Amino acid sequence: MSATGDEDDPWSADYSADTADHWRFLGLRASQTWRVDDPHPALEAAVNARWAYWASASPIPGGPAYENFEIIEPFRDGAAYRFSVEPLETEDS
Repeated sequence: MSATGDEDDPWSADYSADTADHWRFLGLRASQTWRVDDPHPALEAAVNARWAYWASASPIPGGPAYENFEIIEPFRDGAAYRFSVEPLETEDS
C-alpha cells in the first residue's frame, strides 16, 4: 500500500501569516509505502487528516491534509512489516 501527495508544486503553497517557519515545505515530494510479507485477510489501511498544523490554529494550505498512513491487522506472532519513504524526484530534477 502506498500513499503519495497530490500537490504538483508544494513549495509554492500560500501559507497563512501565523504559520511557523518549521511547517513550510522544503523537502522533496515522496511516496510512503507499507509492505506486508503475508497480509492477513482482515488487513486495513487507515489515514487521518488534520486541518491545521500540529499544536496551532494555523490552517494547512488547500484544506485538510493526510497526516498518518497506517496499517491495521489482527496480531500474529512473527508478522513482518516494512515502512519506506521514497522520493519521487531528486534535487536535480
